[in-house]
Amino acid sequence: MGDWVNELCKLFEQEIVLYNRLLQLELEKREAVNSANGKALQSLAKETYNLMVNASELERVRMNSIEEVYKKNNLETGSDGITLTDFLNKIDRDSNFQLKSFATELKTSVHKLKDAIIINEKLIQTRQNLLQKTIQEMQKAGSDTTYSPQTKSKSGITKSRALVLDASA
Repeated sequence: MGDWVNELCKLFEQEIVLYNRLLQLELEKREAVNSANGKALQSLAKETYNLMVNASELERVRMNSIEEVYKKNNLETGSDGITLTDFLNKIDRDSNFQLKSFATELKTSVHKLKDAIIINEKLIQTRQNLLQKTIQEMQKAGSDTTYSPQTKSKSGITKSRALVLDASA
């Protein structure tokens, strides 16, 4: 029994590390959104995507390992298939409840990550709404006043205004 317990413990540890890294990236994304750093946000999104692919693969490997334990021990699966909770309830006694602590830590990490993602999504949506309203107000203000590049001087002579653009902009 020891081999499968060690294998699952290692998989849980890898997943926990990975999800904690994803959580860190979400916190960095929040900073990038607040500072309107699009390049950093794009880079963080790419890294997040790659880590999520890795997390999915680790979860698949973990669930395959759990299925193997079910097969070796001739355990019945529920109607919904194998769930981590069912597995822990049926077999974690054999691991001296080592796996339950890893599973709890993994669930905690995933919940924290989920909360951070939700907060970031709301923050991004708020920033987008603010930007859209600013654009609308600027368009509205622009259509309310008409700009003429020509003005009359006190002497009644029409002068043209020259727009000066900063070449560094």
